[in-house]
Amino acid sequence: VSNPAPPLETFLDGTAPVDVDVAIEELDVDRRVRTNEREEVEVYITNGGPDAASGTVTVTGTDSDGNTIAAFADDFTDLAANTRIEVEFYWTAPDDPTRIDWVAEVTAEGDTDLSNNTATATTEVVERKRRHEGEHD
Repeated sequence: VSNPAPPLETFLDGTAPVDVDVAIEELDVDRRVRTNEREEVEVYITNGGPDAASGTVTVTGTDSDGNTIAAFADDFTDLAANTRIEVEFYWTAPDDPTRIDWVAEVTAEGDTDLSNNTATATTEVVERKRRHEGEHD
């Protein structure tokens, strides 16, 4: 007599698989910044559930020459169903004007909809205005 295989909806340890729908609701970056300024990137992540989600959010900024200007990653745990969190990262604009293409991605075990896991945005880095002699802040 052989043992029957466990049902597909359970793992070998007897636990049920996670069923989540994490998504990037918004990738918020300034559309235009000046060279050498410190800036913030905000990513809003939601979990449509029904289970709590644990995973990772990554953000990468690449300049118009293909150089990585900024790369961030942060883990989250037990994001309840039907809730939203904000993840913040800080970066400094490069010395020279360029365009930065941002890509944010969220991943979580058991995610049932991968079509909403990525967001993109663009930042234009412009030359800082030069001060004339005698000007003050």
